[in-house]
Amino acid sequence: MNVGYGMLMEMYKNIMGGFLTVTAIQSLLSALSTTTYGYAPGGVGFVVSPLGALGDIATSLRDGMIVLMTSAILTLTQMILLKMTESLFVILFPIGIILRSFGASRGFGGGLIAIALGLFLFYPLMVVLFYGSVLGSIQADYSSMTTSLQGQGLDASNSNWFGGLLWPVAGFIGKAMVGAIFIPILMFMVLIAFIKGLSTALGEEVDASNLTRLI
Repeated sequence: MNVGYGMLMEMYKNIMGGFLTVTAIQSLLSALSTTTYGYAPGGVGFVVSPLGALGDIATSLRDGMIVLMTSAILTLTQMILLKMTESLFVILFPIGIILRSFGASRGFGGGLIAIALGLFLFYPLMVVLFYGSVLGSIQADYSSMTTSLQGQGLDASNSNWFGGLLWPVAGFIGKAMVGAIFIPILMFMVLIAFIKGLSTALGEEVDASNLTRLI
């Protein structure tokens, strides 16, 4: 459990650090996109905005910021759930043992035992397995993004700036979204299947819809 919590904490730190980095880049591009050259006294003259196209990139990065903040919130939610599993186990498992001792409540007791074991044992194991495979890649992209920002500087007027910086940014946002949004969905699908199978073996299959609301 502590290993899984540590992985989620590292991912949360990387996502928040990436969010601040993307925010800085987006603010820079927004400012540059409004830069104009020319002279038009009284509204008559010649004024150009050569970097106006950067506004579209800034808008895309703003959407990326929303994705990163959502990813951070979902990662933090998993951290809280992981800490709650121990308390849930202490509550659900003894109640399940007691209820399973009586014939009328045997099936329901088995369901509680399955939920307790699934959340306390199987869920932390999945966190370690799933995030152990993606955390390193997310950390590498975050490091590449920050290193590129330091190397490219704040001059967005050359083409190397876009290729050297925006590509790592896109990769980081994409992997953070996969790690914080799609992987939890897959994990909970596997967790529900595990709990349903174990509860059936113990006496009564848990209703998947009720289990989803519980999680």
